[in-house]
Amino acid sequence: MSTVSLGFATSTQQYEQDFPYQPGFTVANLLSLAQWPTRWPQLNWTDVSIGIWGKVVDEATVLQPGDRVELYPPLIIDPKTARRLRSRKAPARARPAKEGGERPDKG
Repeated sequence: MSTVSLGFATSTQQYEQDFPYQPGFTVANLLSLAQWPTRWPQLNWTDVSIGIWGKVVDEATVLQPGDRVELYPPLIIDPKTARRLRSRKAPARARPAKEGGERPDKG
């Protein structure tokens, strides 16, 4: 039997649930069937983006057998900003010497 899956991840866990595929079933139908907002009330469902295999789609998208519908919560912090903040907190590390020893002098 063909299935479609619905999944999302938090910073600590990943959740996934499979459902039987039904021809003509849309993302909205799957979300209604899953009742995830009532099962996971801690998530802000109004700001969630929806995708299938990493490509953002809308709720009217018709599902195909094997589709993985993914819920993307909004970012808490921009990834570039997070990297910059982590690098400021990390102790400075010496770069390892290149193989073959030191660089020859110019000149």
